[in-house]
Amino acid sequence: MKFEIDNLTRILAQWADWNITTLPPTQQDIELLPGGLTNRCCVLKVNQEKFVIRSESPDSQALGIDRDAEFSIHQFAAQNGWVPNIIFRNQDERYWIRPFIEGQPLIRETLTDDQIRNVAVRLGRLHAVPLSTVLNSHALPIGAPKTVRELPVISIPNQADRLWKQAAIRFHQSEQEMCSRGVAKEHCDTLTSFDNDIETVSHQVEQMNARIQSWGYSEWGLCHMDPSVANWLQTPQGWMLLDWEYAGLGDGLWDLAIFADDANLNARQLEVLINAYRQTRSSFELDVKSRAWVRANIQTQYLLALWFAAQGMETIEGLSRKLADLWLDVMEY
Repeated sequence: MKFEIDNLTRILAQWADWNITTLPPTQQDIELLPGGLTNRCCVLKVNQEKFVIRSESPDSQALGIDRDAEFSIHQFAAQNGWVPNIIFRNQDERYWIRPFIEGQPLIRETLTDDQIRNVAVRLGRLHAVPLSTVLNSHALPIGAPKTVRELPVISIPNQADRLWKQAAIRFHQSEQEMCSRGVAKEHCDTLTSFDNDIETVSHQVEQMNARIQSWGYSEWGLCHMDPSVANWLQTPQGWMLLDWEYAGLGDGLWDLAIFADDANLNARQLEVLINAYRQTRSSFELDVKSRAWVRANIQTQYLLALWFAAQGMETIEGLSRKLADLWLDVMEY
């Protein structure tokens, strides 16, 4: 997604609604931040203060992101000191503003055991939060969920279906562009190979979903679903976890598996992570060979493969190979 200049101009024109400055900001007060596939962020500097403006992707619904639910959970997390509070939101223009927090991000290549333990402990505390605490939080805005049934429940099969539909659209668009440019004309005359690939992946997704649906949950609770290394920040106010757009009720082991994979933890570091997490959840048996842990890894790898495909960052052949490899693991568990 691009942070289009017209969109930024419209956002800046609403400065009087923010209650953070008495003078209109200009584009010289803006610094675009790198990254962001489902959002685009920039830093706004006004009155010797810094704020983050986040603009949402128009593809949010197709990617399974419930922005109202994200906002509610984000504000709850802010009340607990896990993330800065959102101070302004415009649903029509799809953006919000929060204070910019100075801090030191985690770095994959230099992760220490203490940092890994801190991540595990904080994830354990998140997963242990009583749902009644989330629902009764005064930080939640008007219209926020009032019952557990209204909180987003994370279903791996449902998420997979949405991502596969988005990926299939991208694959078809890419195929049409190739044919319109005269690339691989012989293939474009029949499209047999491409249609077979689509049918193959559709079947792979169907069988993966059916098996995963039968597994259920190991650690039911509030999950972040993207606790990657880049989303952790060590600040003077304490550790913070950013980007709650995929958060909801689900299996806490998914969070642990996502972090372990993104951090590329070795066997010893993985033991550090799991041991620290297990201490926060004394009633829960967990080790690297347990069925619950292996299944959590399979499910998160499955979603990740489809997410990259939905973002146009994977070929259909590559996706099919990954799903085939995952199915071999599924058959063992």
